[in-house]
Amino acid sequence: MQRCHINCGDRLSARGEWNEHTAGGTAKYTTFRNNPIFLVENKTTRAATVLSEIRHTTPLYVDESNCKHYPYTGLTLLQPLDTKLPPTPFITNGTHRCLQKGMMLDSREVSEEMTIPANTTCYLIPYTKDRGIHGTFDVSIYPDMAKLNFVPLRHAGLTLTPLSTVTLVKAHVEEGARLDFYVSSACNVHVIMHQLKVGETNKLKRGDLVSEDALTLSAFNEYGIRVGTTGEFNNAREQAMIFKAPLSGKYSLILECYNGYKSTSSKVGDAKEGIGR
Repeated sequence: MQRCHINCGDRLSARGEWNEHTAGGTAKYTTFRNNPIFLVENKTTRAATVLSEIRHTTPLYVDESNCKHYPYTGLTLLQPLDTKLPPTPFITNGTHRCLQKGMMLDSREVSEEMTIPANTTCYLIPYTKDRGIHGTFDVSIYPDMAKLNFVPLRHAGLTLTPLSTVTLVKAHVEEGARLDFYVSSACNVHVIMHQLKVGETNKLKRGDLVSEDALTLSAFNEYGIRVGTTGEFNNAREQAMIFKAPLSGKYSLILECYNGYKSTSSKVGDAKEGIGR
């Protein structure tokens, strides 16, 4: 079922908005993670099948014949690759996988039947075909008899002013590029690395997820013990990780590049839970 106008049955709902900060477009763009994110938690030992729905509150525009037009809109369901990590707004191909993706429609309501795996928290993300489409909407799930929790992710408890910097990463340099920072108390640290250069710029209309350079990112404590990593070298334009800083003190991020003898510029941002920095 792709088109459905629902006005009955128990449902869990939340209001969302696409604005200048959250209109991220489809998953072919790195800005996809900026879309409003909603958490669907299934604490039971059985998978739950639900009907998810997005309802636009106002049309995109009304034409001369008084016909209301709505943007092409869809819903996608993601699951963290590591279910033990806390929720994060830093969504990349290396941190989450797509469980289900519905068809995009330009109707007032768009719905999709989805399955929430047992003992998991999934991310339900509404999106538009193009970036920069503004509007408000309501997102609902109809759980039937399933016991689910449904809440907006918002800032996931992170600081509203994340630290960020731009650094040059040189290829085949043994030590890589190093960034040091300090935390004042124990916390989870969310880090995202964004390459400024897009691969094959002539194909940008197809998305900006791939860069020309293969990078990896690792985190170390003040004793040189690695506490987090994004894994092997890859040319994803964005890579993210979460690691636990069990103690206050100094921590380091090491960025390494592997791509012939080129160099690349990357922007690194990190955010901490609570007020630890």
